[in-house]
Amino acid sequence: MSRATLRTRSGSLLVITLWVVTILSVLAVAIARYLAVEVRLAKYRLAREQAKALACSGIYLVMQQLAHDADPQNVPQPYEAYDWLGDDWALPREDLHVAGGRITVRSVVDEERLLNLNAATQEQLESLAGSSPAATAILAYRDANTSGETPVDEPPYYQKNTPIKAMEELADIPDIHDTDLAKLQQLTSVSTDAVMPPTVNINTVEGDVLIALGWPKAVVDPLVASRPGADGVWGTPDDRKITDATITDPAQELERFTGIPAATWNPLLTTIKTVASSSVFRIQVEATAGSPPVRQRIDAIVKRAPDGGEILAWREQ
Repeated sequence: MSRATLRTRSGSLLVITLWVVTILSVLAVAIARYLAVEVRLAKYRLAREQAKALACSGIYLVMQQLAHDADPQNVPQPYEAYDWLGDDWALPREDLHVAGGRITVRSVVDEERLLNLNAATQEQLESLAGSSPAATAILAYRDANTSGETPVDEPPYYQKNTPIKAMEELADIPDIHDTDLAKLQQLTSVSTDAVMPPTVNINTVEGDVLIALGWPKAVVDPLVASRPGADGVWGTPDDRKITDATITDPAQELERFTGIPAATWNPLLTTIKTVASSSVFRIQVEATAGSPPVRQRIDAIVKRAPDGGEILAWREQ
């Protein structure tokens, strides 16, 4: 075999080798990228599940605190039941740092401070939302009485004609703007138990809710201002609250808190069912896990009980 032939074959082998190396390199890069994506997805899924587990833990942690607060055996005697805005469950909490993540309790709100959206009248809804069209649209949406209605009489959207079960439904109703929606989400609940007169925790009820219920602003403002006591700080001994022991005659206590005569309070108190303890709470918890952090938020509505309570509604996002 001549030298020229050997050189030709050697050159061919070199070219083939280079092509093989190039192809293998391309395949290696492609496989590496594919595996890198799979690894990132696996890490994200793991972090997502961890964040979800942490958020669930936060909900159950708050439920346990509420249950502990409701059990007379866990507090010094004599026991007087009450919930107020200086209670442990109502005060801001520090984030709870755990292995691999963080739990943040965004808010805990008792529903006895809110107005039931499914029982509110036109005037009450107008007072809260500040909009007559919004109030009319809500009443038409939830109204179960459809007798005499025709397509011409109805607004151009689907009428549910049953109680509202989630605040998100309001976003689908015409004439409810973002500002109206924000107020309603802050000041109303969507309990399907339309009890009249409304049950109100006099220690926590929002001032705007009392005004919507027909209470004069001249008595509502002093009541709200008196709650944190003279020092204006929640959770201190001078906080003013009514307990189950004094709820039988709340007008006398309200007179002591505000200086407004009991005779002024008595007729107002007949418009509501006054309580000092709350039983249903809205809890919002957010948790983060992984790096970069993955967030999971859970909103829950729970009914408190000494044995742990009951979950009435649950939403993950």
